[in-house]
Amino acid sequence: MNLKDMLSYRGKCIIHNEKDLFPRCMSPSIMEVNEAGIRLRLDKNVSSPVMIFNFDGTFSSPCTCIIYMQCDECVKRPINKNRGIGLSTLNEMYSNYYFYNFALKAEEGDDFFECRPIAESIKYVIDDKFYHLDFDILANSGYCKMGDCRGDTSLNDMLKGLLSLDLPNLDMSRIQNVDQLVNKLKLYNLFS
Repeated sequence: MNLKDMLSYRGKCIIHNEKDLFPRCMSPSIMEVNEAGIRLRLDKNVSSPVMIFNFDGTFSSPCTCIIYMQCDECVKRPINKNRGIGLSTLNEMYSNYYFYNFALKAEEGDDFFECRPIAESIKYVIDDKFYHLDFDILANSGYCKMGDCRGDTSLNDMLKGLLSLDLPNLDMSRIQNVDQLVNKLKLYNLFS
């Protein structure tokens, strides 16, 4: 995929349907998307170098960075460096957030940078049930965990009711909101 396609892979948040997605970077950085591409300063210091990734595939200097697309509501739940595909923790049990990410890799001697999709991640809670889905965009497959998270549920009962599913050939392009996602996961659960 090229940079323009990755930035428009999904325009709205799956959880907060009315909210637009914006590019973010984990490191303290300043990022600007303009008509030419992305300008990225990896340090908030004004004198730090600016990395430029143009829509035509050219770049200013070698570097690798991961761009996260999130809405303003989901960004309130910070992305930790240990967060990865398939990772669900007790700390995230009641989380509601969505993002997708992609890598920009520019190497010395290359004429063009590589723009590679990585994943979509959805953590959602409704009616005392949690749904955690991590989707590998390139492999077109996902991994889901869902279960009960009522406040009076013991950890042992929660672990007994935990359902983990591998979801090969998952088509995320048709899922536009969490209701569609939850219904799809319930169907996978029913036929697993």
